[in-house]
Amino acid sequence: MTGSLSRKTASRRVRRELTGRFGGLTAHTRSPAEGRWKQEGDLTSLDEIVILEVMMPEIDEAWWCNYRCEPKMEVILPLKAKRVEFRA
Repeated sequence: MTGSLSRKTASRRVRRELTGRFGGLTAHTRSPAEGRWKQEGDLTSLDEIVILEVMMPEIDEAWWCNYRCEPKMEVILPLKAKRVEFRA
Protein backbone atom coordinates (compact mmCIF):
# COMPACT_ATOMS: atom_id res chain seq x y z
CA MET A 1 0.00 0.00 0.00
CA THR A 2 2.81 2.42 0.73
CA GLY A 3 3.91 2.39 -2.91
CA SER A 4 0.45 3.37 -4.11
CA LEU A 5 0.06 6.51 -1.98
CA SER A 6 1.91 9.76 -2.51
CA ARG A 7 3.08 11.69 0.52
CA LYS A 8 0.60 14.47 -0.27
CA THR A 9 -2.34 12.03 -0.59
CA ALA A 10 -1.39 10.26 2.63
CA SER A 11 -1.08 13.59 4.48
CA ARG A 12 -4.53 14.68 3.30
CA ARG A 13 -5.99 11.35 4.38
CA VAL A 14 -4.46 11.63 7.86
CA ARG A 15 -5.80 15.16 8.28
CA ARG A 16 -9.27 14.11 7.13
CA GLU A 17 -9.31 11.06 9.43
CA LEU A 18 -8.14 12.99 12.48
CA THR A 19 -10.63 15.78 11.82
CA GLY A 20 -13.42 13.20 11.52
CA ARG A 21 -12.44 11.36 14.67
CA PHE A 22 -11.75 14.38 16.90
CA GLY A 23 -14.01 17.01 15.33
CA GLY A 24 -11.15 19.32 14.39
CA LEU A 25 -7.44 19.62 13.76
CA THR A 26 -4.79 22.32 13.86
CA ALA A 27 -1.91 21.88 11.42
CA HIS A 28 1.18 23.98 12.13
CA THR A 29 2.53 24.16 8.57
CA ARG A 30 3.36 27.79 7.76
CA SER A 31 6.99 27.66 8.78
CA PRO A 32 7.96 24.08 9.56
CA ALA A 33 10.48 23.51 12.28
CA GLU A 34 13.77 21.94 11.26
CA GLY A 35 15.31 18.85 12.77
CA ARG A 36 19.02 18.12 12.33
CA TRP A 37 21.05 15.16 13.48
CA LYS A 38 24.45 13.68 12.81
CA GLN A 39 24.68 10.49 10.84
CA GLU A 40 27.71 8.30 10.33
CA GLY A 41 30.83 10.23 9.50
CA ASP A 42 30.40 13.92 8.82
CA LEU A 43 26.91 13.71 7.31
CA THR A 44 24.10 15.79 8.80
CA SER A 45 20.46 15.01 8.04
CA LEU A 46 17.77 17.66 7.87
CA ASP A 47 14.00 17.25 8.21
CA GLU A 48 11.11 19.66 8.17
CA ILE A 49 8.63 18.99 10.96
CA VAL A 50 4.90 19.65 10.74
CA ILE A 51 2.79 19.36 13.88
CA LEU A 52 -0.81 18.15 13.79
CA GLU A 53 -2.75 18.93 16.94
CA VAL A 54 -6.12 17.55 18.09
CA MET A 55 -8.12 18.06 21.26
CA MET A 56 -9.70 15.17 23.15
CA PRO A 57 -11.22 14.61 26.59
CA GLU A 58 -9.12 11.48 27.26
CA ILE A 59 -6.04 10.04 25.58
CA ASP A 60 -6.45 6.60 24.02
CA GLU A 61 -2.79 5.58 23.79
CA ALA A 62 -3.61 2.17 22.29
CA TRP A 63 -5.52 3.82 19.42
CA TRP A 64 -2.61 6.20 18.71
CA CYS A 65 -0.07 3.38 18.78
CA ASN A 66 -2.11 1.42 16.25
CA TYR A 67 -2.85 4.46 14.07
CA ARG A 68 0.76 5.55 13.66
CA CYS A 69 1.70 2.03 12.50
CA GLU A 70 -0.84 1.97 9.63
CA PRO A 71 0.65 1.60 6.11
CA LYS A 72 -0.22 5.18 5.05
CA MET A 73 1.97 6.47 7.84
CA GLU A 74 4.99 4.74 6.26
CA VAL A 75 4.62 7.18 3.37
CA ILE A 76 4.62 10.36 5.44
CA LEU A 77 6.73 9.46 8.47
CA PRO A 78 10.29 8.23 8.42
CA LEU A 79 10.88 5.46 10.96
CA LYS A 80 12.71 7.76 13.38
CA ALA A 81 9.73 10.16 13.49
CA LYS A 82 7.08 7.63 14.47
CA ARG A 83 6.08 8.95 17.81
CA VAL A 84 3.05 10.51 19.34
CA GLU A 85 3.45 13.14 22.03
CA PHE A 86 0.68 13.54 24.58
CA ARG A 87 0.15 16.79 26.44
CA ALA A 88 -2.56 17.60 28.94
